[in-house]
Amino acid sequence: MAEFVGLAASVTGLLEIASKITQLSYTYVCDVRNAPKTQKQYLQEVSAFTDTLFRTEQEIQEAEATGLVPARPASLSDDVLQDCHMTLCSLQMDLEKQLNRLLWPFQERELRKHINSLQRFRDIFTNFLSANIL
Repeated sequence: MAEFVGLAASVTGLLEIASKITQLSYTYVCDVRNAPKTQKQYLQEVSAFTDTLFRTEQEIQEAEATGLVPARPASLSDDVLQDCHMTLCSLQMDLEKQLNRLLWPFQERELRKHINSLQRFRDIFTNFLSANIL
């Protein structure tokens, strides 16, 4: 049970950072319709990842409320959660340090890297959600 509480705290912390990243990202792209394709993909992935974290947090809270706490999967190990946290913190810092310039802070290659990282972490949390729903 304590391990599950730690997971809940980690997910809540990740959700806070992801929400801030979403807010910062949309600050740069005022008109998403005219944004380049890669920027649109990035914004979609940030939004999808944040939504997945939100659903994960809800699922954990429901499991705790019902007392039906599932085993924590190996895919959500402390190392994976720490890697996700560091990746999100780095992304947030990159966005914040360029905010005063109001220019898109990432080149195409960096943006693709961020998209891939967000997709990888979203897949891990989606798999966790799928396993809990079943």
